[in-house]
Amino acid sequence: IGMTQPDWKREAPPSVLLTALKETFDLRKTKAGQIRLAAFVITTIAEAVGLIFWLNLVGQDRNFQGFLWLVGGEAVEWAALAYMIAKSPLSYPKKQGHVGRSLVTSGLTSLSEAFLWVGWLLLIPVCGIWWASLALLIAMHAKHVTEMTIFTGKRFFALAFDERDITASVIEVAGAVMWFSLVMAGYPVIGGIILFIMLFLEHILQFQTAGFLKKSDE
Repeated sequence: IGMTQPDWKREAPPSVLLTALKETFDLRKTKAGQIRLAAFVITTIAEAVGLIFWLNLVGQDRNFQGFLWLVGGEAVEWAALAYMIAKSPLSYPKKQGHVGRSLVTSGLTSLSEAFLWVGWLLLIPVCGIWWASLALLIAMHAKHVTEMTIFTGKRFFALAFDERDITASVIEVAGAVMWFSLVMAGYPVIGGIILFIMLFLEHILQFQTAGFLKKSDE
């Protein structure tokens, strides 16, 4: 008497990734949303192609050409963030009136990812792929958080523990590990497909953190 029954019908909280996927595909319903969805695909293709050509050219001892492909892919990825900074009403730099400075800062931050990939590849023969990938994860997460800090104006450590940002960083590095392992095992096509999928999921989560998956920017 007087005791309450537990609420067995309580649902588990939705997965951040599933929520982001649903919001992404809901963008198909409007023309503006379709443009955003196309941006996700183009950005992901560019980064994946840059990484794939980079690793392939490095394997041929053509390091400089490979690095140019790597930088090119990251530049396209940055272009999506630059568009958000300059155009989206959600953009903190736009609200504060310092878009130009933020574009330069975000550009340098985004292009620094090329050096993170190079460092990862150099570390693999030194300490193994798992330790090298752990170092990449930490550095990549710091880079992702810095980008979102620029866009949202939120504090670094507040975003550093955001579940979406953490998941995005883990997915990207996990995709890189699977891609590299498959390439080394002689399955570059399968590895490339997995890399594309994981980068696409990473981009979706980052754009969700920025609020860019909303049906409107109001």
